[in-house]
Amino acid sequence: SAAMCDTITLDTTAPVGSLSINGGAAETITQNVTLTLTATDVTSGMGFMMVSNDSGFSGAEWQPYAGSLAWTLTDGAGSKTVYVKYMDLAGNETAAIEDTIEFSEGYSVYLPLLRR
Repeated sequence: SAAMCDTITLDTTAPVGSLSINGGAAETITQNVTLTLTATDVTSGMGFMMVSNDSGFSGAEWQPYAGSLAWTLTDGAGSKTVYVKYMDLAGNETAAIEDTIEFSEGYSVYLPLLRR
């Protein structure tokens, strides 16, 4: 029988990534934002991401990695932080990565109707 040879690469390095809310904007007047998710892994490739409004990732689940995600901030005006963790195809995870944006709830202006 013929001899076989193969190379196995052990990947123990987590991906490198970043997160940006609304392209790095400092503030928003809407709860609905767009996350720009950038991650790379040179050994095994990118696999998954987990996104949350909570630093403990309560209720969050791993989902296939994507470069962009429509996201809803938590209720109420103020400083809002979104968190992401990335996982490569070998199962290596990043620490939590975060970005913050100031949410000012939109408002309506009512002008009096004047009659002549």
